Amino acid sequence: MATVGAVAEERVGWTATRIGGIAGLGFAGGVIFQNAVLMSGSPLPGASIDEVSRFYADQGGRVMIATFWVAINAVFLLTFLSAVTARLQESPASALWGRVAYAAGISLLSLFAVGTSLQAVLVTRISDLEANHALLGLLWAMHSGAFSMSLIVAGVLVLSLSLGALATPVVPAWTAYLGLLGSALMLVGGGLAFNVIDGGPALFIGFAGFATWIVWLITASLRMLRSEA
Repeated sequence: MATVGAVAEERVGWTATRIGGIAGLGFAGGVIFQNAVLMSGSPLPGASIDEVSRFYADQGGRVMIATFWVAINAVFLLTFLSAVTARLQESPASALWGRVAYAAGISLLSLFAVGTSLQAVLVTRISDLEANHALLGLLWAMHSGAFSMSLIVAGVLVLSLSLGALATPVVPAWTAYLGLLGSALMLVGGGLAFNVIDGGPALFIGFAGFATWIVWLITASLRMLRSEA
């Protein structure tokens, strides 16, 4: 006999897979909105102190909205990972990768929180920091370092999801291989943290890998929604 909850879920179509697909699209859309709109024109790692100071003094409102958006994205990402890793647990060949992916997701959100906290400090204390370029430079380098570390963890996350998807088809095979490429780019970019902090070419290798992950994420989310249609 079906439970009341199961009947309600079937009636409205809110299965775990469907919710996970929606959450994945929400996270991807949130990342694009946060970086392409709210943080448009923001200084990159290696930018001059004057450029950093000017941006956080002039665009504090947009930055604070972006930091708030990180909390929303965290809910989206955890919901997506919960749905995907539940699918991966269905097969012994992919179960371990699912657990690694979820642990990496938690670590990634922790690093996002560190970077976001540093941005909040830059916005709220920029008037004081403008008179202390040494401290401002240190905080900016720490923010860039947190970003570099997040590339490594995101690389592990995408690597484990892609390997798991090859064993338990969650996404089309070609996107699983795309995920492997994206993870390699992020691991290389983030691993060269000293180069990222100085604004070197490793930064753009990491960016390319992160963009690849967003494509993977959108594809996986759409696949989850179609499988429930």
